Amino acid sequence: MTRTEYATAYRKGYTSTVRFLLYTGVPSDQADEIAQAGWTRGWDRRDQLDDPSRIVSWINRISLNLFRNRLRRQRPTEELSDFGCRPQTSPTTLDV
Repeated sequence: MTRTEYATAYRKGYTSTVRFLLYTGVPSDQADEIAQAGWTRGWDRRDQLDDPSRIVSWINRISLNLFRNRLRRQRPTEELSDFGCRPQTSPTTLDV
């Protein structure tokens, strides 16, 4: 895919990528940034695209994966006590 072909695909498909991300649950304040990152990643890896007619769906998948990876990295960890569980101080035994 040439630079010109990719630029044309970007102009035609960018808005579609943003809408796809919004539809899949990406917050509106992040959808534009994620779409930009997806199209940038697609440009870097355009030699891996098998069928140029499917570029928008390919970029949409890349963008969604970028968002999911971002969520995994940002996921906070919580202590068990935050879930209402209290650690047992000593095991209980039954006297037989």
